[in-house]
Amino acid sequence: NLAHADNVLDGETIDDEVSLANYLSLYIDHSNKLSLYDVIAPDISAQFRPSPAKANLGFVDTAIWLKATIKNSSDSRQRYYIRHAHSTTDYVDFYSSNGNTWDRMTSGDRIDFERRPYSFVQPIFPLDIDANSSKTVVIRILNKGRTIIDFGINNETSLLQKLSELKTFSGFFIGGVFALLIYNLLRLWNTPSAVTGYYLCYLISVAAYVGSETGMSFKFLWPNSSEIANSISLFSLFLIWISWLQFSRKILSLDLVAPKADRITGYLIWIFLFLILTIPILDHSILSFIAWNGSLLCLPYLFILGSITLFSHDKSAKHYLAAMSVIIAGIIVIILRNQGLIDDNSTTVTIPAVFILIGLTLFSITLSINIQEDNRYKYIDPITYLFNSVYFLERLENEFEIAFHQQHTLCVLLINIDELT
Repeated sequence: NLAHADNVLDGETIDDEVSLANYLSLYIDHSNKLSLYDVIAPDISAQFRPSPAKANLGFVDTAIWLKATIKNSSDSRQRYYIRHAHSTTDYVDFYSSNGNTWDRMTSGDRIDFERRPYSFVQPIFPLDIDANSSKTVVIRILNKGRTIIDFGINNETSLLQKLSELKTFSGFFIGGVFALLIYNLLRLWNTPSAVTGYYLCYLISVAAYVGSETGMSFKFLWPNSSEIANSISLFSLFLIWISWLQFSRKILSLDLVAPKADRITGYLIWIFLFLILTIPILDHSILSFIAWNGSLLCLPYLFILGSITLFSHDKSAKHYLAAMSVIIAGIIVIILRNQGLIDDNSTTVTIPAVFILIGLTLFSITLSINIQEDNRYKYIDPITYLFNSVYFLERLENEFEIAFHQQHTLCVLLINIDELT
């Protein structure tokens, strides 16, 4: 008997998704060589211990075995669905008892969509249980990245609701990013500028990363190559930071306000460019570790840059800091959720999406203010607030054309003012 009596979950109690945290037992296979039949043997089975709720095992290089028993106390055969909330887990093997044999299904980030039980980014496994009977399930997790145990069990209604929430989140976020992308493409068309180009690159990178993390690019572009999908995820993440850092340099005028910070930012950009070149060489888990820890360092760094330029009375800096604050708040929620410190539910999925989308919108507003300031000081001297020579020459050319076509006399009056204070 693999599972203890107090581990039995009655499927009749499932209305919404129920966490399996209180029903799972755990065993760590340090050799990575044990098979299912090794694990169900009495000597290993006796070593299983209750799994901690929302277990965050960190970066481990061992196989994790889990077991639980689910009971169907109804008078009809029922189908349940086991869902693992973390889509970045490399391999998840699911075994369910079937008399004297075991049925096996495999999913995970390294498994092509065509080979998964359900073509969805998160591992989902069906479990059929006859009336007034129970089944034992055994799960094996193998992951080179951060390993988090977060399984839930659903009936068909609660699963559809959960998947609907996830798809609504993805559609809402990508739709908002797409709207910002179209708006700024039109702005780039009307008012070409390098800083708008960097912001567009940033938006495209964000959309590509979200599409990769939600499995859209994997499912529709590279369904037979998890390696390409994971590489695209890392590439888009590094490109986010390259374009974000370069956008920040230009929007905050770091070369004028803080030259040393501008040079440091340039070095960081070169580091991320180098990391892009290492994607085909280094292991995915190593680069993921570097990418996420680099992100945690860059976020406060960019906030500090905005604070530095704020003291120079730059109007763009206020909106930049507001955008950074909202985005940092959203990313903190994502980190807490991925670390297993807060529940993975519709609220903790929606809040960071809304926060980050608001931050992206504030960046777009910051860009608008920056362009308005540039257009304003294109013709006006920032010290005297008088029209400058650029305005004079363009206006003089227009006046010449008007005088020529209308056959009018044109008079220009030059005044020399000394010691203007």
